[in-house]
Amino acid sequence: MRITTLLNREFLTLFLAFLVIASAVAWVVENPPANEDFASISVLGPRMDASLYFPNNDTTVTKNEPIQWYVQVYNHKKDLQLFSVYVLLANLTTTSPNATSNTPSGGTLLAHYYRAMEKDQTWTIPLSWSITNETTVSGTTTIKNVMINSKIINGTNISALPTVTVPPLRFRMVIELWSYSAESQSYIFSFISNGSLDSQFNQIWFNG
Repeated sequence: MRITTLLNREFLTLFLAFLVIASAVAWVVENPPANEDFASISVLGPRMDASLYFPNNDTTVTKNEPIQWYVQVYNHKKDLQLFSVYVLLANLTTTSPNATSNTPSGGTLLAHYYRAMEKDQTWTIPLSWSITNETTVSGTTTIKNVMINSKIINGTNISALPTVTVPPLRFRMVIELWSYSAESQSYIFSFISNGSLDSQFNQIWFNG
C-alpha cells in the first residue's frame, strides 16, 4: 500500500510539472515577444566613436579648420524604409527639434542625403565640414559660409550674440532623421515606431 501511495504521489508531481510546462509553452506561442520596431541616428567622431568631435577637444572652431564626423542611421523597422538625413546649422536661439511634437529644427539647411534601407541595415555618411567665412563685430560672430563634403554653402548668416558671462557654446550642428510618408508623398520628421510616431535627431554644440 505504501509503495502504491508513493507511486501515486510521484505520478501526480510529474503530471503537475507537465501541466505547468505545457501551459508556459502555450502562452509563449499565443503571446510571442514584441518585435521592436525602430530606427536610430547617431553622430560619431573621426575615430568612429562618441569622442573627439573637435580637434584637441576644443569646441571653438576656427576658420577653415577641418572637422570630420560620421553619421550613422540604423533601420530596425520591419520592412524597407526611405530615409533622409538633414544637416542644419543653428544658434542658441534657433528653434530646437522636438521629439514630442515631431517638429524639426528651424536651422539653416546645409545638406541632405537620401537612402532606401532594408531591415537591420546600417547607413554611414561621412560628414566633413569647416567654416569658410565668418565675421565678429562687437562680440557678435556670424557664420557666413560653410563647406560640407567639399560643397560650399553660401549665405548661411547664422549669428550668435555676445553674453554677459563666460560665453556658452553658441552654435550647433543639428542632424535629423526624416522618413518618406506614402500618405503625404513627402519626407517628414517622424516615422512609426512600435505603433506610435517617433522622431530622432542629434545636435552638437560649438563656438565659432
